[in-house]
Amino acid sequence: MRDGTALGLNLSAHVYDDEKGHSVENALWLNGLVRRLSGVRFEMPSNPKTGRWAIRSIEGKEVDIEFEPLGAREEHSNFGLVRTDFIQPYGRFSGRVAGHDMTGCFGVVESHLSVW
Repeated sequence: MRDGTALGLNLSAHVYDDEKGHSVENALWLNGLVRRLSGVRFEMPSNPKTGRWAIRSIEGKEVDIEFEPLGAREEHSNFGLVRTDFIQPYGRFSGRVAGHDMTGCFGVVESHLSVW
């Protein structure tokens, strides 16, 4: 972060969710201390490689961030019984997570479908 705070953020949806839709993977690390975050929803643009993404809390305002891609990595493979569609844009975040300003923080988002 701009003030020198070491920050790590992991958010997911529809993978390891509890019965209320809150992922057990969602967490914020600040200077090595971890804080669990509630469930989020990802609002993907029609073109996830170039359009702005929005990530918001399912309940409340704990997570309210946007992501603007600068580029992307992707892989699309289909081997019949095994298939993967993966897009991972990299870019900058803006907004707030648990009261912390994320504006200018660099990171990645991804959309990943695997079938096997």
